[in-house]
Amino acid sequence: YGPHEMLLFGVKTAIVSMNPADGAFDFVDLNMVLVAFQISYATLVDACLIAGTEYSQTLPFLMQAGGEFSFNKALNAVRQGSLAEWMLRVPEEGGREELAVGYGVCRVLVHHCPVLSLGDMAVVPRGKVNGEVSLCPANISTIIGSRLPASLY
Repeated sequence: YGPHEMLLFGVKTAIVSMNPADGAFDFVDLNMVLVAFQISYATLVDACLIAGTEYSQTLPFLMQAGGEFSFNKALNAVRQGSLAEWMLRVPEEGGREELAVGYGVCRVLVHHCPVLSLGDMAVVPRGKVNGEVSLCPANISTIIGSRLPASLY
């Protein structure tokens, strides 16, 4: 149970709302989303990152007149070019460096999110990208913090 954003972390199906009184619930399925939009998981992640998160801003050009947001614009943008290419289109005086740092943090958190390993009884970065083992950045502790004392595990 949780928000739609769980799909970004590779959760296949997320229950997003429940009504215990009548036993009903709403869910979102990752494969159904990918098929509906005809995109890959990597494209979904990039579209969501430029659409904006708690750690990164929405790219300014995605806002329509009147301040309304369009996720379809985010999807079309990543279909036309990589996240890095879109970052280069943001003027330096428009906060390109700040946006790049925010997207970098998000990408690390999506691909190396901290999880509790029950086997090791330790919080470790997940370390998989598209099902492939991925090396965790050496400086990940600057993003997720240092290891807590063993007594807390």
